[in-house]
Amino acid sequence: MFAPFPKPDVGERVSVSVWVEAGRSGRLLSYDASGVEPLQAGDLVRVKLRGQLHTGIVSAEAADVPEGVALSPVLERLETAAVDPLWQQMLEAVAQRCHTSSFQVLKTALPNGWLGHRRQSGGHGRSVLVAERLQPPPPGDSPTQRQQALLDLLEAHGPKPVTQLVEQGFGRTLLKTLASKQWIALTPTLLKDEAALVGSQVELQEEPPELSAQQQQALQQWQQQPEIRQWLLWGVTGSGKTEVYLRCCQ
Repeated sequence: MFAPFPKPDVGERVSVSVWVEAGRSGRLLSYDASGVEPLQAGDLVRVKLRGQLHTGIVSAEAADVPEGVALSPVLERLETAAVDPLWQQMLEAVAQRCHTSSFQVLKTALPNGWLGHRRQSGGHGRSVLVAERLQPPPPGDSPTQRQQALLDLLEAHGPKPVTQLVEQGFGRTLLKTLASKQWIALTPTLLKDEAALVGSQVELQEEPPELSAQQQQALQQWQQQPEIRQWLLWGVTGSGKTEVYLRCCQ
């Protein structure tokens, strides 16, 4: 899937092949890498395809750019060695075993949003749905415990993007119910500064769920592994793999 390549000479125009999301199996396209730091196979880069921002993986050997040939430039390197050689071998083996393309396995293995098309804001920011606390519940109409927890959070920390509240366990049905009662307002808001969204995040106040016996066993096996390790956690949908991932990262 990837091939190592030598460093270019100083001042030399070079191109790299970048695997981008185009079609079901992805495509290898050539880009001018002269304007960025020397790249290596497995680097995550930002490029443009048909005028849209894409994130791709550097794949093939660097080559000289022929005179008179214009290539779109690599805009920036986002991550160095996002895919290392050992991981490449494992992904290729999984692709062969599952009778699918290496690109599909790679996209599934990487964090969500790392590969593929990125929406452009056009310099005007992006619109997000924000929840804001309004009037308190009237007498005789008491909120449930979960509703009150959300109202208390908004009162203590101010307006919050709906996506953050959902990540914290407050369902969209709950938000719509409170909005219908006019206890909160759900307002599309133009977010010009991405840092404003990050800076407004709130730590979860809930205790983590208790692990099942199988989850405990998987976590113990992880903790007993050597320092350098590659580990596959397998389980059917809904078996609780995500919670084990989170505990392994602590």
